[in-house]
Amino acid sequence: MKVGIRVNFDLSDDGVSLLVEGHEISRFGICYENGDLHSAIDELNSVKNIQIVGLHGHFSTSLRKVETFRRITEVLCKIAKETNLTNLEYIDVGGGIFGEVPKSLIDNTPSFDEYAEAICSVMNQEFGHYKKRPNLILEPGISMVANTFVFVAKVIGNKKIKDKNFVLVDGSVHNIKPTMHKKNLPMQIVRQSMAKNHSSENFNIVGYTCLEKDYLAHNFNDKIPQINDYIIFENVGAYTIVFNPSFIKEKPAIIANDNNEIFVVRKKETIQQFFNEEIYCF
Repeated sequence: MKVGIRVNFDLSDDGVSLLVEGHEISRFGICYENGDLHSAIDELNSVKNIQIVGLHGHFSTSLRKVETFRRITEVLCKIAKETNLTNLEYIDVGGGIFGEVPKSLIDNTPSFDEYAEAICSVMNQEFGHYKKRPNLILEPGISMVANTFVFVAKVIGNKKIKDKNFVLVDGSVHNIKPTMHKKNLPMQIVRQSMAKNHSSENFNIVGYTCLEKDYLAHNFNDKIPQINDYIIFENVGAYTIVFNPSFIKEKPAIIANDNNEIFVVRKKETIQQFFNEEIYCF
């Protein structure tokens, strides 16, 4: 039986955590520093029919720095040498790299080439002389799909509370950023008519749920959208489909555009599907 091992090791930079949300340590993988990893490898090597063929180091970091991926690769190669894993079939450095990110979100993000140079230079240095080199696995995920989706929401109301303007749409933060970060995504407003003599104001775009934190955008500055206008949120391809819960409203349809040919790839969820009688017992 061939097995791979997910490794956990210290990824801090001068004592400062690089992990998302500032977590001091990652909860995933088998710990390198306390000896658990070496013990696990020894135990697996003692079993006749088991062969360790892969090492996996996936960490969710906030800054997604090139140097972080260089370090992940270096440590995995170091572990392979320390534990005499000479027949590795792959080294998996995980995901979380930047893709094509709009400058309005983050400026000066690393390119694919910069990540590749950092990771592959280490791999070539460590395994370049091997007759059979391990494959390199990268899990690009978010970097490949984030900019492939947009979400279109219809304005269904607006109001003012004290000095704050709120624009209500028939979508939710779950549809565009289920991790609920507070950065405003790139967006366009499609207006039914251009109201004259209306100046730009700050407004919040909020969703249909009962959650106070259901904000699709914070303090956006433009002419306030009116009922039946549409707001197009861009760069929403990461996590939105799989994280979109059946909460208060059915899941929206998904429409594809392939060389100006428009077609449905997922129908809008119906009430009957929402309350699936094959699942729920009424």
